[in-house]
Amino acid sequence: MTIRGFFIISFLLLMQNIYSQSSTIKGVVLIDGTSESVSDAYIFIEGSSYYDITNANGEFSINNVKSGKYSIRTSILGYQEYSSQIEINNGQDVILNINIKEMINNLPLVQINAQSGTGGALGALDSPGSSHFISKKELTKLNSTNIHEILQFIPGIQLQEEDGFGLRPNIGLRGTGSERSSKITILEDGILAAPAPYAAPSAYYFPTVSRMEAIEILKGASQIKYGPFTTGGVINFISTTIPNEFSGNLNMGFGNFGMRKIHANVGDKLNGFSYILEGAQILSTGFKNILNSNKNTGFDKKDWLVKLKYETKANSKIYQSVQLKYAETTEHSNETYLGLTKFDFDSAPYQRYLASENDAMDTKHRQTSLHYLLNPLTNLYFQTTIYFNSFSRNWYKLDKVQNQEGEKTNIASILSSPDNYNQEYSLLNGRTSLEQEALYIKANNRNYYSEGIQSKINYSIENQDVEFGFRIHYDQMDRFQWEDKYGMIDQNLMLMTTGIPGTESNLIESALAYSSYAKYSIKHNKLGLDIGIRNENISLQRLDYGKNDTERIGTQRSTRENDVNVWIPGASLKYEINSSQQIFSGIHRGFSPPGSKPDTKPELSVNYELGYKIQQNALFGSFVLFRNNYSNLLGADFTSSGGTGQGGFFNGGASVAQGVELGIAYRKIILENYYVPINIQYTYTDAKFLSNFESDFEPWGTVSKGDLIPYLSSNTFNIRTGINGRKVSFNVTSNFIGEMKTTAEPKQIVNSENIEARWIHNFDCSYLITKRTTLQFAIHNLTNKVYSVANRPAGWRPGAPRNISLSLNHHF
Repeated sequence: MTIRGFFIISFLLLMQNIYSQSSTIKGVVLIDGTSESVSDAYIFIEGSSYYDITNANGEFSINNVKSGKYSIRTSILGYQEYSSQIEINNGQDVILNINIKEMINNLPLVQINAQSGTGGALGALDSPGSSHFISKKELTKLNSTNIHEILQFIPGIQLQEEDGFGLRPNIGLRGTGSERSSKITILEDGILAAPAPYAAPSAYYFPTVSRMEAIEILKGASQIKYGPFTTGGVINFISTTIPNEFSGNLNMGFGNFGMRKIHANVGDKLNGFSYILEGAQILSTGFKNILNSNKNTGFDKKDWLVKLKYETKANSKIYQSVQLKYAETTEHSNETYLGLTKFDFDSAPYQRYLASENDAMDTKHRQTSLHYLLNPLTNLYFQTTIYFNSFSRNWYKLDKVQNQEGEKTNIASILSSPDNYNQEYSLLNGRTSLEQEALYIKANNRNYYSEGIQSKINYSIENQDVEFGFRIHYDQMDRFQWEDKYGMIDQNLMLMTTGIPGTESNLIESALAYSSYAKYSIKHNKLGLDIGIRNENISLQRLDYGKNDTERIGTQRSTRENDVNVWIPGASLKYEINSSQQIFSGIHRGFSPPGSKPDTKPELSVNYELGYKIQQNALFGSFVLFRNNYSNLLGADFTSSGGTGQGGFFNGGASVAQGVELGIAYRKIILENYYVPINIQYTYTDAKFLSNFESDFEPWGTVSKGDLIPYLSSNTFNIRTGINGRKVSFNVTSNFIGEMKTTAEPKQIVNSENIEARWIHNFDCSYLITKRTTLQFAIHNLTNKVYSVANRPAGWRPGAPRNISLSLNHHF
């Protein structure tokens, strides 16, 4: 090669290198309209293998990109996808500041008419008082089917486990008591979710959390809009929203104790018509073993949902939409009220007595709603929802034991004093045979129905907002129960007598409620004021046909009625220290319906809160003081809480629940591609009686002023931290629940019947296989700690042991 040829070739190679120089596309992803960065956002070049995932500060960098024209897109759960066209020339870097919007939907949700899909920076400081939003992104990370494991991150929540799977949660807020979640308002898409929230509020049906897109929790004065329970707070479950384009999700998993789960949905939008179809199933063989039986102690729960929507174009002069929703849930669970004696619990906590072999619950829930939205002006909304819910359940479970002498004893008494009931205890575990009516198994057969119409109007102008709403609601519980009687013969349950339906309980509890509210909000400079008032006009009735009139002719019919008309005012004030910090305070009246017994008064209280919130870059924090002064605390006579099971309420006199709530969320970058998330929740609750009285309700008994209210832990603490990267993450969650009293007594008394304090540690990790596919691995109860969760309704009950699960999540 000549020198001339060498220089020509060298020049051509140099020019090729210049024109093929690679570039870097870098920038930051922010929530539109805020300075809040978004971590874990998937940024990619469409049609190529180039991508990156934002770090804790929302930063991304896509390297070695050749010159050309490209389409940049984002993908992250809970946010609308972003797309932008860019052009790269001659190795020049491109800097992008991407603003992505939170998903917007027009469901009748709790906060505003066009509810944010993440509740992030747009809502955290603007929301009234104490409020929390668990987004789709957070729910996907937690990947749990147990509502207890999700709500443990929220300050002010009280939780009492029962079955270890969260099938029938016991949830309280700010000292309300947690029995069957009967003292808080539970909604799904803004509609009352309990089967009969006024007449029989025990939540034997609870929304399946694995099919939810988000969860809202509101406390303080803001809850008076929702009712009927306005003391502790509101939990609103937001079901999967209809997508704006063809998309879907598939989540599959398996784990210990025969656990299997699958959740899938698909939806699309064609012009003005859109839809979503969804199905879910969770099942397990259970972690308990029935003595001398091959029957499992698990469950099988299935959900189906369809939503159909038609809407005018977004730029229409008058926007309108109508949405139809239908959902159905079925469950079969081999669950029982029969626990263990303290001695048996200490020696073998995961056993079940043979006498509970036939115990099982079968349920079916249907919900239908039709929602209409009219937006004639930019700042004016009209919404109306018509809804129908039905729920049937039959919990077939052991109730009493009859000995050879014909004496009957309820199972709670036997397990609390087994030495006094030797024969009955031996029948429970199958050690004694008795060929006669010995085991009374009650068919707790009940049908619930609720229907209603609710409307609201919102009008806003500049810095003011006015909202009016009403609801007409009817619900009922039809109790039609019987008892089957079994013998215990050579460790086999033998049916001796088949009961006649209606001969154990034969009555209807019903409620008709007219509710309305008005709310006014104004903001002036840094000061914001919310004032509102609610009215509940309720007629509660019991129609008892008697145990001998199974045809309901009316020959032995008796009735009772209780009417309530109450006004519930509330106000909250907030002051913005700066754009990222605020202080707030609130006062409102708490209320719970009293049931149909005429001499039972409604539960009334005056509730206060004072708090501070900060949201600054990667830090969010809140600190709240609360106090609920009850003039009359209602007790509930539920079998699940150790009562007789009649389901009525009774007056509990004056009491107080006060405490402190602390919540912190922070992200700290430790390496270029890794950060440490820190989430902390702490709640201190002091709940006690302020009067002396005698109660027939066994967990209360003889109450003295200053006695603690049972089953409320004074201290709860939760921390979650780990190392999160762009494709892989490792996290550990530690949850502490302090000692709980099981009877009303002074704090200083040491009682062996108390539920001991416990630490439970969970581990989870995830790996991003592709931009739309994630593999998740989790260990619940990492140390396999044995702990008790309750000694009610009958005997001691264990929490779930170590459980290992693996799941795959894919969205498209």
